[in-house]
Order: sequence, then structure tokens, then C-alpha cells
Amino acid sequence: MIGTTTTTTTTTKTPFFVPGVVAGKRRAKGVPSPFGTTSSTSSSSGGRDGVAMAAKKKTKKSSSSSTREEQTAGEELEETSTVETLPRIEGDLRAELSGEDGEGETTTPSSLMREDSEEGKGEEEEEEAAEIPRPKKKTGTKKSRVVSTPSRHSDITSIDPTLLGAGAGAIGLIAYFLWTKMQKRRAKSSSSAADEEGRDMDGGGGNARDPGSTGSDGIGKASDSDFYASLNKAAKSGGIEGTGENAPVGASNLPPGLRMFTTMDSEDGEDGGAATSTASEETKDKEQVQPKQPQRVQPMSREFRRLCRDCVDELRRFQTVDLNGRKLGDDGAKIIAEGIAFNETASCVDFGSNGFGETAILAITEAMAQNKKLRMVSFAANPLLDDGIVALANYLKTDTKITTLNINSCSFGDDGAKALAEALKSNTAITSLEMNNNAIDYEGSTALAQALAQNDTLEHVSLQGNYVGALGTVALSNALVDNSNLKSLTLNGNDIGNEGCVKLCEALSKRKTKLTNLDIGNNAIGPDSGAALCDYLKDDDALTHLNLYMNEISDDGAVKMSPSLKDNMTLKNLDIGGNNIGALGAMALSKSLKENSSLTTLELGYNPIGKDGGVALAEALKFHAKIETLRVGWCKIGKEGAASLADTITYNESLSTLDLRGNELGDDGVRSLGKSLAVVNEHLSTLDLGYNEIKDEGAFALAAAIKNNAEGALENVSVNNNYITKLGEVALIEAAELVAEMNEDRELYVQF
Repeated sequence: MIGTTTTTTTTTKTPFFVPGVVAGKRRAKGVPSPFGTTSSTSSSSGGRDGVAMAAKKKTKKSSSSSTREEQTAGEELEETSTVETLPRIEGDLRAELSGEDGEGETTTPSSLMREDSEEGKGEEEEEEAAEIPRPKKKTGTKKSRVVSTPSRHSDITSIDPTLLGAGAGAIGLIAYFLWTKMQKRRAKSSSSAADEEGRDMDGGGGNARDPGSTGSDGIGKASDSDFYASLNKAAKSGGIEGTGENAPVGASNLPPGLRMFTTMDSEDGEDGGAATSTASEETKDKEQVQPKQPQRVQPMSREFRRLCRDCVDELRRFQTVDLNGRKLGDDGAKIIAEGIAFNETASCVDFGSNGFGETAILAITEAMAQNKKLRMVSFAANPLLDDGIVALANYLKTDTKITTLNINSCSFGDDGAKALAEALKSNTAITSLEMNNNAIDYEGSTALAQALAQNDTLEHVSLQGNYVGALGTVALSNALVDNSNLKSLTLNGNDIGNEGCVKLCEALSKRKTKLTNLDIGNNAIGPDSGAALCDYLKDDDALTHLNLYMNEISDDGAVKMSPSLKDNMTLKNLDIGGNNIGALGAMALSKSLKENSSLTTLELGYNPIGKDGGVALAEALKFHAKIETLRVGWCKIGKEGAASLADTITYNESLSTLDLRGNELGDDGVRSLGKSLAVVNEHLSTLDLGYNEIKDEGAFALAAAIKNNAEGALENVSVNNNYITKLGEVALIEAAELVAEMNEDRELYVQF
């Protein structure tokens, strides 16, 4: 170790060679060395190398000095350097170091040899050197030059790079650990007031551990907790910087603004220890809980106020007001409530998609209580949730004016449905209620069924897109037997299945007052329900619309229910599209249609009836049926089925709309249709030929047919999503222009 005054260095024998040599610096007069003459021990080779390096460095330093003594010392060092750079000879003593001790005392080779005999006492000498105080350097003594060489510990080239890298890595790891700790503490500081309030209310919290408890590693945490508590106490007593007189050791060394740690690692912490108290009991008692600041109300913008004024103005001027999608929110609802309360004009208002919640419903229903004109209201697509529906239901219990209510897509479930059911038991004004696309399950369905059994005013109920299921349908079916006023029921998309469909058909057959509209599409109804549907259609003499779209009736179900079309003379609209009905089912339906004179709209789209089914259907429509709208899109009828339908157009006197999309007609199928359209067309006004792989030749044939019969009934032609180029488009546009010239009261619209 090299000191500012006297430096004593001892060397312990090691199994490896480390170059370096230690030379004592000048010592003050009268202060004896505790180890005798200053010496240095090393291997002879290492000593020579170290002396050579030190001599060279000393020579450079002495050359820049202007004093005579420094020049003399430099010459001596040069001579020493010359000697030390000679090749190493075993036992040669010429390379020994020469130096001065005290005031010019010279260290001789004999002293160096004497030092070699003391190598075994290195460890004992280090302990003694640590106990002896350093002598102070005297000033005013005669200047002398001491040859000093770096010790083996000060030689940078001798340091193991592995140890140096390991040390740097350890320092970086510790710094990163401390930085992550501080980030965690800062993240928790924002919610510390709320956490302290919760701990005070819970009596200190359930996760607090006794100060004397130990973690999973068996190390006690009580002392650490007391230490952090004392840091906090000292920080408070010491003013802004937290370093008062009572501050513990180390508190004054914290940089300004650094927050004291107040919590220990939890069970999920990095050290894996058990959870401890977030602060000592004494600290928590002294800390005051900060009251929560109320949220600042954002001021309304000028544009928003103008929007609200426009809505109020519409309510005062028009009978039907559409406020859908204005994004009024609860604040806007409070403003327009005034316009609703004093409204004397508007009878139908759509509040849909405005972000209304329970607060908005409370404001609007309070205003509706003062209104005497409003009859139809829609809150569709507002996040009312159960709370908003409960508030609305409380108003409906005593309301006597609202007849139509739309609460589709309002995100309410069974609780809201139960509240509505209670309101319907006493309400005598509502005739139409739509609750589509919500989350009404079995409990809500049962509550609504009980309300239907008691309600005598509802005529239309829609529960499309809920979770009624088979059990909920059974409950509704039993209630419908007692209900005598309901005329329209929509249960589309409720997964009622065959069981629900059979029970519903049986209940509807028993009712004295029949339904006029029944929608049970998309309900996984299979062929087993065909017989029940057939029996119901035979007995119902009031039903006009039946929707069975997107079920699994298939050919068997179609064959079972087709006889009902012979006897039912009231059904006007039948939708059995998407039911996997093939040619056999289409033939059975076509046979019954020959004897039916009431059906005007038939939807058979998305059923693979093929060309045989298409031909059978065309034969049935040629002379017998009264169908006005026929939709057979994506039915794979091909050009053969198109040719049969083209012949039907020539003779049929009722067909006005024909949908042939996606049937792979091609140019040949269009030519067949063109031949019929060119001769006579007194009824067909809408023709859809999209997705049929039609090219320019088919477009030319269709354009020629339109020109030949420009006075025909055709008004709309769609050829979108085909392979028609600009040439075919120009031909069809010219045909449309000719129709406009020939008919002053009619134009032809062509969609590409």
C-alpha cells in the first residue's frame, strides 16, 4: 500500500507470479519504521521488470524538472534502468533496487536479502501495520529523491480481467436492483392515500404480519420494518429534506427528493419473503387520511350546447324526431329533458345510440311524466344495463301514454327483464315491446311469461337474439294459452330447438286468438318439427307471416309440412330459406303450391334444390300459383332451371320480382331469359342476376331483349359481380336510355 508519507508493503507467497516491487517513500525524521528498513519482496525477474518500468517513468518525470537535484536523480535512475534491463541471470544481484530511507539512507542488497527471510511473516506484519498510526509528513526538510516503483497491487496490467469484469457486473446488477425498487415505490405512491384509508377501515389490513415474524427464508423482518419507520419519522421531523436531528444514519446522504421506503417486499416480491406490514402501527396512527377530491366536471363545449339546442328545437317543431347517434350522453339528456317536458308536438322520438345510462333515463322519464303528446319511444343501442331498465320500468308502472317501446341492444339481462315484467302486470298502455339482442335468459323469460299471462294490452313482443332456449319457450307457450291479445311473436335466434318448437305450435293451436306473425328462424329446428308445424298451419286461420329461415328442416321436414299449404288460405309470406331443402322437398312444396291461392312471397334461397327442383317450381308457378315475389338465389338451378323460369315469365300473370343470384346461369341462361323478355313482359319489374358468371355476350343478349320490348314492365336489373366489361355495360346503358325515351313515366335502373 502506497501512502502519502511512509508506505510499507509486504508480500505473501502465492502459487503464481505477479510482477511488481514496492519501494518505501521518504519517512520523516525520528519516526522509526515498525518493520525496520523499508523493503520489498518479489521474485527476481518480477522485481527487475517492475524497477525498469518505474525507472523509465521516473526518468520522464525528472527530465521536466529544472532543479539540479532532480537532474541528478534522473541520471541515477537512468543508470539503474540500464542495469535492470539486462538479461536475467540466476543469482545476479546487480538488478537490486537502490533507494533512500529517511534523509538519504540507502537500501542495500543485504537489506533486501534480510527482507526475503521475513516473507513468512507477511500476514502478521499486515495486522501490525493496521494497528500503528501513520506518521505525519514533516515539512522543511532537505529535499531528496526516492526511487519509487509501483507495487504488484498497483500494476494495472497484473489485474485479472475476469475478476474486473465480474466486479463491474456485480455493481451494475446492484444498481439495476435499486433502480427497479425505486420505480415500484414510485408507482405505489399515487395510491398510497387510498390504501391507507382502506387499511384504517379494515383495522390495519388482513395481510399485516407481526413485527417479530420471519419470512420463508427464516430471516426476521422486524428490524427492517422499524428501520424504515424510523426513516419516515426522521424525514417528517427534519423538514423538507427529511434529514433532521433525529434522522437515522444514512438519511442525510439521500439525494433531495428521494422518498423513504415505507413498505417491505410482499409475498409476491422479488425476495420471495412473506408479506409484512406496510408501515409500523405508530406511523399509521399519526398519518392522516387524505379525503378524496371530487372529480371536476368538464365544461360543455360550445358545439355540444349548440347540438343540444338543435335537438330541443326539433322536439318543438316535428311530430317524428330522429335523434339517433347524436352522442348526447347523460349530460345531453339532462338538457333535452326540458324540451321533452314541455313538448306539445313530437309523438315519436328515437333516442338510439346516444350513450344514455341510468342517469339519462331518470332525467328523461321525469320529463316524460309531464309530457302528454309522446307515444312512441326508442332507446335502442344505449348501454342502459339492468339499472337503467329498472329505472325505466319504475316509470312504466304508472305511465298511461307510451304505446311503443324499443329497448333493443341495451345490454340488460334477467334483472332488467324481471323489472319489466312487474311493470307489464300493471301497465295498460304498451302494445308493442321490442327487447332484441340483450341477455335475457331462463329466469327473465319465465318472468315475462308470467306477465304475458296477466297483460291484456300487448300485441307485439320481440325477443330476438336472447337466450330463451327450450325451457323459456315452454314457459312462454303456457302463458300464451291464457293470453288473448298477443298477435305477433318474434323468437328468432333463441335456440329453442325441436322441443320448444313443438310446445309452441301446440300452445298456439289451442289459443282462441290466433297469431298473425310468427318468427322462429335460426333456432336449430329440425325435421322432427315438420309434423307439428303442419298441424299448426292447418288450424291457424289468421297467420300471414311465417319465418323459418336458417333452420334444419331439410327434405323430410319440407315433405311433412307441405300439405298444410293446400289447406291454409291466409298465409301470404313464407320464408324457408337456408334449411338444406333439396330437390325432393322442392317438388313436394311445388305440388302444394298448385292448390294454394294466398301465398304471395316465397323465400327458398340457400337451398340446394338443383335443376330438378327449379324445373318443378317453374311448372307450379306457370299457371296455378299467385306468387308475386320468388327468391331462389344460390339454389344451383343452373341454365336448365333458368330456361324453365324464363318460360314461366311468359305465361305467369303475377310474378313481379325474381331473384336468381348465384345460380351459375352464364351467358346461356341469360339468353333464355332474354328470349322471354323480348316477347312479352307485363308483370316482371325486378330481375336480379348477380353472381352468375355473365360475360359480355350475355349482357348483349339482355340489352337486345330490353330494346325489343322497351315498353315492358322491367324497372330494375342487377348484374353486379359478373364478368361484364365496358362494352357490355355500354350496351345495357343504351338499352336503359331507350326505355326512358319510350316511357315518360318509367325508367330502367341497371346496377353493375
